[in-house]
Amino acid sequence: MLNLLSIDDAAYFICCWQIKKKSSFAPESRQEIANDEEMNNKFLFFRTIITNAVLAGEIPALKKAKGRAADKKILKKLEIPADFIEELAQYEYWITWEDLQVFMERPSYIEKEYSHGRDALVRVICALIGDGSDYMESNLIEYLSQKTETSEIQSGTRLSLGDNTIKSVCREIADTFNAITSK
Repeated sequence: MLNLLSIDDAAYFICCWQIKKKSSFAPESRQEIANDEEMNNKFLFFRTIITNAVLAGEIPALKKAKGRAADKKILKKLEIPADFIEELAQYEYWITWEDLQVFMERPSYIEKEYSHGRDALVRVICALIGDGSDYMESNLIEYLSQKTETSEIQSGTRLSLGDNTIKSVCREIADTFNAITSK
């Protein structure tokens, strides 16, 4: 089952989750939020947060171009540089339900004393890294990518860990490692 959400759907879900509505995606609920000025402002706030997180790479998202192929042909005939064409392009971003949940559950700061769930796994990896003398984020990304690929080949199962997910995990490991080692 595809569980992709647009940025608007993700922001709308967070609004419903915050006010604990039972039927989150009911059309009536969307209309209620649109009509209530305070909730509509929260919706716009959450949409901005999610958009910024996607653009910053904090939430892995599928990037699809909105424009038509004909538009690109016209721009190329006008001899507009490719870099500028890229700047003009508009994109739609699609977020998986799981990635949105991970983003919502992630604390805004890393506690030094408490570890639970995913945070505990990150701390185990930090312990395996050791003192950090041989630690570099690029090495960790490469290492995890190789391990994932090897595991998929040996077990014959698909782990569904894309580059964005692995980079996000490595960034979380790096942040936790820096928070633990700094005083």
